Amino acid sequence: MGGISCSTPKQHQSIPNAVSRTKGKIVMDGTKGRIPVVPYVKPALSSFKSIYASDLKVKRSFPSMEKALQIDSVWMSSFTLPKELIQARFGTRLPSWSGYMEVAHADSGPYDVSEVKFLPFINLDPTNLSCIYTALNFASDQCRKQQLKTCFVTFDQPLFMKATEISTGCPELKQVVPVNHKSYMYNSSDIYVTCCIGEIMSGSGLEDLFATVYAKNSVPQIMSGHSYARAMRAHSLAQQALGVIILKNEIVADSTILAELSSLHQKLMGGEVSCEETRPVACKIRKLYQDKCLELSALNRTAKLWIEYLNQFELVRLFTRAMRCGDWQLYLDSMKAMLPYFHAAAHLPYAKAVHIHLQKMEALEEEMDPFEFENFTR
Repeated sequence: MGGISCSTPKQHQSIPNAVSRTKGKIVMDGTKGRIPVVPYVKPALSSFKSIYASDLKVKRSFPSMEKALQIDSVWMSSFTLPKELIQARFGTRLPSWSGYMEVAHADSGPYDVSEVKFLPFINLDPTNLSCIYTALNFASDQCRKQQLKTCFVTFDQPLFMKATEISTGCPELKQVVPVNHKSYMYNSSDIYVTCCIGEIMSGSGLEDLFATVYAKNSVPQIMSGHSYARAMRAHSLAQQALGVIILKNEIVADSTILAELSSLHQKLMGGEVSCEETRPVACKIRKLYQDKCLELSALNRTAKLWIEYLNQFELVRLFTRAMRCGDWQLYLDSMKAMLPYFHAAAHLPYAKAVHIHLQKMEALEEEMDPFEFENFTR
């Protein structure tokens, strides 16, 4: 098993025997670059018996999600502007969602540069319980040396469940918090969500829509989420097209909103206003979009299905934004909103792992040192 250490800010911690990046072939001699294996004796009674799935914190409103969706509505509605107006004011084509978010969140606040270091290897199969136990002990030792009260160790889904079982039954590892790697890394979670979207929307005609842009043989890979980049691009194009259809008549018919949107978009792209300053106009557009979606959903089941599709992909965007901007509350809220779709698509092992992960993350505020929690979530 290999691993990496991520520290923020850079040079905040030093890892003894860290493996430096080199060119060419690496030759390991003896115990250099390796962690001594600590055998793990599995107890007769599984530690999972002491883990109870409790209800997650329920909120009546999600301010972090609503603010993000308002900015998304401004981006989506910008494509409803008349072509002549776009060419006159912006010259080139409008940016994609990623480009728009990069400009909109350019002043999101101060940040620190992180450092990634390669850790020594554990010469065991990663699925071996002794290997996971050794990794947790190594992380715990490094945590104590850095005088940190809490240490986060990330694993992929199968290893996360094993690490959770081990850490729960070992009092000496109480400061170590196993983290579901696929819940904490945005591309992996997005793969699962896009897979859920593909399964839920199977047979709806979405495949035929994608086939107009992508090769027919690549569409199944897009629907399953295995072709991640294509899936994100395809869903983004579909959302953009549907959003324009929903909003175009409403915005063009209202000259006041059209003028406000055009002016706001120009200022936002020019860096003249911040996200907070776009709030009044963004709220209007978001409400207009929501009202129109409710109106269309009431017409028939087909319209309701496609509106639900838009809502599903909005969650993908929210989660991506949370990871890129380091928005802790948006991260938790978007993950909670994804849970029903994991169950609907019968991804039960992943739904179980995400629920346990969220349960642990919600408990951090009470269990962690206040200073460490503030630095971790800011």
